[in-house]
Amino acid sequence: MKDENEAEVQDQSAVATQADKQLSLLQSYIAAAGVVAILSQKHTGFMLAFVMLLSLPFLIFNLFMMIKNPDRRRLLRNKILLWTAAFGCVIASHTYLHFSSR
Repeated sequence: MKDENEAEVQDQSAVATQADKQLSLLQSYIAAAGVVAILSQKHTGFMLAFVMLLSLPFLIFNLFMMIKNPDRRRLLRNKILLWTAAFGCVIASHTYLHFSSR
């Protein structure tokens, strides 16, 4: 009986952990979409430098956590790739605006 309860608690915690990971990734998607929507406008390219500077400690922390906690590696890798893609979209947008205005 005790083993069944422990197994049930472990299953519930695994489901809760998976839901927390999905929620965390969803929050990152929403934040990255907001950053791209705001920083892709004309005359806002200089703000990307500040956002990237502020995100640098979080990048270093996530890289450290990837090494320390292998079970969170997939989630953190996805977050890093998401933010890298978001910054790339903003840079591509401003590059296009720069060359199309000439």
